[in-house]
Amino acid sequence: MNVGRQEISWYLVAGVVCLFVAAPLAHVIEEEVVGPRLVNGTIVELGRYTFTYDAIEYLQSKSEAKVLAVGSSKIREGFDGGLLAKESAARGVVYANLGVAADVPYFRMTNIEAIASIHPDVVVLELGPNSLSALESPLSQQNLDRMNAMLYNRPLSLKSEFESFLSEEDIPLLNLGLKGWADSKSMMGFEAIEDALPFDHVSTGSEPRWDCSNPLSNPRCVPDVESHLFPAYLEYPPQFSNAIEYYKSLGPEALDEFYGEKLDSYLAKPYHQPEGTFNKNEEALEFIIDELSESNIDVLVLGLPYNPKLEQRLGLGDWDYYNATVERFEQDSRVHMLDLMWDPSFDYESMFNDYTHLSVEGERRLMEVLAPRIDAILATRGVSLISGHQYNLENPMSSSSATIAAELPVNGTVHLNLSQPNKIATGFGIFNGHTWEIDFESGWITSTPDADVSQNGVSGSPQIEYCMNSTGSTTYWVWILLYPSGGRSDSVYLGLNDEILDLGRRGVQSWEGSQKSVWRNVGDNNERILFQTGGDLTCLTIWVREDGVVIQDIVITTDASLVLEA
Repeated sequence: MNVGRQEISWYLVAGVVCLFVAAPLAHVIEEEVVGPRLVNGTIVELGRYTFTYDAIEYLQSKSEAKVLAVGSSKIREGFDGGLLAKESAARGVVYANLGVAADVPYFRMTNIEAIASIHPDVVVLELGPNSLSALESPLSQQNLDRMNAMLYNRPLSLKSEFESFLSEEDIPLLNLGLKGWADSKSMMGFEAIEDALPFDHVSTGSEPRWDCSNPLSNPRCVPDVESHLFPAYLEYPPQFSNAIEYYKSLGPEALDEFYGEKLDSYLAKPYHQPEGTFNKNEEALEFIIDELSESNIDVLVLGLPYNPKLEQRLGLGDWDYYNATVERFEQDSRVHMLDLMWDPSFDYESMFNDYTHLSVEGERRLMEVLAPRIDAILATRGVSLISGHQYNLENPMSSSSATIAAELPVNGTVHLNLSQPNKIATGFGIFNGHTWEIDFESGWITSTPDADVSQNGVSGSPQIEYCMNSTGSTTYWVWILLYPSGGRSDSVYLGLNDEILDLGRRGVQSWEGSQKSVWRNVGDNNERILFQTGGDLTCLTIWVREDGVVIQDIVITTDASLVLEA
């Protein structure tokens, strides 16, 4: 009898799987065959869904105080443990980011008992409309796959009180208990071993695979818990790209679509809509809080902000249930409540990568807000703090909101007072340690230090802001006098009310082959620099594109034909 290669392959797989479940080879197969395929897209949607128990294993070995962040991709993209450690007055604390894309309390309750078992000092627990959203019963196949992936490798020794909060329709579909553990190992082991066999009877060429050879560069991959990369990954996983900057680069029509039909479609989905009833997710959230509180763990419930353009599209009363839940938690002795959803300091598009996820700038602001809050909790638990520590939140930027750099004329020309900015924000990321420096004698401002650092974009760039009063609806034309120290220190980006002006990829350039002052009234795209006001306060923002550049003067005029020469 002829036996096809596919049938032979099946028998080989079945035989290996039997060994995988029952024999000492299990550990080797798990490490060499299954593990890599759990993080490269072969078996599960995202490697991070099977990451939590590796993280718990790592954290269990640490004797230091621990602060863990738990939630969806909003936490995953917003919580930077390394930056928080720098902002904090506490030392010797381990910060871990356990956020998982599309996570909701109903999924998370499966591993909260394991998290509680390692006794972290503080758990930062995300609260958002997604935490209160509806889940079907039984779960959709996608949600079942996500939840079963989170159950993978769950120690059998753990108590399983979470099972009493599962809906009856979900229980037979989830990998629970000893049978579920074996089913999960067999299912994922079968897929991994079949993929590893040399027979090419199943084409996987079109399946999504991610290069995880450098785990800290790919947001979908997870380094092995034994890897030297794991501690840094646990503090701050790689981030997704900035969608807003991408759509801006495509032009106004693409950005309008992003904030138009795409946003409407996004808001129509139930994930970011609170259901308004005590549902599966909210019941699971209560269980999570009870489990942590009963384990003497401080819980900081964190309401994360959304892109202000999304918030502006909400209908009247859309998130009232979220607001009511926040009010309830503010009176709840089990938790510390910190709601940043409507915090005006996050009302800037530049603080977001897309509709919901914080950008690098937003992350930095979040860590500045969290540091003193978490330190106050750690102090009550006996963690020592550095005496006299100054938080950036206390003085996140040099500012004087009452300062007016110029009174804009209805008809005429003015020079901005460059020595009277309303805000100076230092840089971060590649611009860490950079700022704008004012020479009060000359009135010039300089990007310092001149370390040959530049980028195409404003994320992390030092910024300086000048606010101006106007009395009528007028168009103003801008001239800027730049002094470049060299061809790599000659450009800035300009913005209005914290929104970057479309002046081309390189902003405003000034190098003409030598070090000399140059007046510019156009951007890199040769478009005139102008803005309109409606008779209110208008703030001009300047970001460093190439460090070392000097700004000697800025002129604002209603005369479109004005010509200035250095």
